[in-house]
Amino acid sequence: MSEVTAGVIDLLPAIRRRANRDCQHRNVEVGHRENELVCTDCGAALDPWQLIRAFADDDARWREYHEELRSTAAKQVAEHDEWLARINERRKQLTADIQHLQDTKIRLQQETINGVRVGIAARRRRPRK
Repeated sequence: MSEVTAGVIDLLPAIRRRANRDCQHRNVEVGHRENELVCTDCGAALDPWQLIRAFADDDARWREYHEELRSTAAKQVAEHDEWLARINERRKQLTADIQHLQDTKIRLQQETINGVRVGIAARRRRPRK
């Protein structure tokens, strides 16, 4: 078909060629009577085997991507569990330290110097505000 008709330039074939070159052919229509595949975006006739190969490649990439996500998630869960175990261990240690300090405070308050309990003497000598 001529691109020039009666002195008018027909740009449609050039636009379609450009669209075919840039199109990803993501929307495909199956012609059941003609047994062909047509891109609904650009109108290009597609090779069924090429389309199947493209779908297989996309599927393989998605599987790799999902496996990478699963392994990353498992690694992050393991790191979180380790962190949580360290935090819990530190919390237990701090709780034990606090209990030890409280026991020491009570023991010191019960001790006596010159017959006066340390806890009572310490309260008497505190300046009042």
